[in-house]
Amino acid sequence: MFLQKFIGSARKCIAKKRYIAFLVLLITSTIFYCTIFHLEIICFRVNLEKKISTICEKFSRNEFSGSLCSEICSQISNFQCPENASKNRKFAFVIGSQGSRRITVKEAHSNNVDPLKWVDRDGQEHFPSEVEFIKIVNRTLYFKYNAILPLPELREFLNLRIHFGDTEIFHRFMEDTWRLVNDNDYMVAKIWDDRELFPKIYGSCGPFFGEEYITPFEGGNHLELLSATDWKHRIQKAVLILDFVEELDNNMITMCDIKLTNFGISDNRLKYMNLEHVFSTPFMDRYISDAKTCWKDVQCSFKACRSKCSKNIEKCTNRQMNNNLQIACDKIFRGSTYSPGILVTSRSTKALLNLLDQCADPQNNIEADPYRPLGPSKEIRNALYMELTNIYDSLTFIN
Repeated sequence: MFLQKFIGSARKCIAKKRYIAFLVLLITSTIFYCTIFHLEIICFRVNLEKKISTICEKFSRNEFSGSLCSEICSQISNFQCPENASKNRKFAFVIGSQGSRRITVKEAHSNNVDPLKWVDRDGQEHFPSEVEFIKIVNRTLYFKYNAILPLPELREFLNLRIHFGDTEIFHRFMEDTWRLVNDNDYMVAKIWDDRELFPKIYGSCGPFFGEEYITPFEGGNHLELLSATDWKHRIQKAVLILDFVEELDNNMITMCDIKLTNFGISDNRLKYMNLEHVFSTPFMDRYISDAKTCWKDVQCSFKACRSKCSKNIEKCTNRQMNNNLQIACDKIFRGSTYSPGILVTSRSTKALLNLLDQCADPQNNIEADPYRPLGPSKEIRNALYMELTNIYDSLTFIN
């Protein structure tokens, strides 16, 4: 009887060890796969140098054109992967070194881009003329970015060049430019360039474009956010973001996703990188109220931009109902129970925590923006600003 019990226990122990070993192997394999997948998406790993060589070969054959081509090809051995590249960006790298001008080079998105050409039944390709193309781009600028550019500025914006009457090369340039026009990162930074809210665009090379390299905020990882050792620094960040959000509102810009690590300082200005979910406010209001069928509010939202379903007709007909400040409070300042924001620590005052709740989830007309009732009012913003200022002054006085 004892021997049978011993054998049974031994079998259970072996089975448990095998299970643990399998679990460890599975977790290790998953982490390894995700790491490799992440690097392949952003930098194509060892193929990065080969990719840059291909760019330069096409430039030498006049297949790629643009002011950035020479800079890429003159620094072919001086590149690295960007720390803050988006996983949705298929190809990105940084040229330049510390102490010199550094540029993040990105490849314009090719997915979900409406074709510029059409093919007839004989297989013949047809492209728009330059005049037609300019009109197409103008419509895109107005509808998506609420922008209108005079013809001379638009020609410079597009940077189209006809190479000695070579129609094939001109059409290739037109397709590359069309990819840039359909890349939100490129267009947002280009259109609002003079506002100094986003990275500067430093030119293009075929379907690639270069933007100002910005070092992301330090202290964006989860473990560091849980500590309260750098309280004064967090207050500074929060005040800068509050000012940034106000500038977005003044320029009718909406951010439907916001991450602390996408912020950085350049030329003493706070700037935001990875602009895939940044839009003009009129566009987002139209996009989110497209009258599609709905049964619940979440079906009428896009990322963090929220709206409401009109229950009586079961259609999305409402404009965006929250605002940039609500998104910043919810995603960065307050956070969640499992991932606290930068202003939720053991040193947070009760007044600050109450204001963060009102900012992230206004409950009445006094707290809410009259035009966007799911977002906080200017009064809440001002009260939050004052509370942060008072905390910062008290910390400065103590130190």
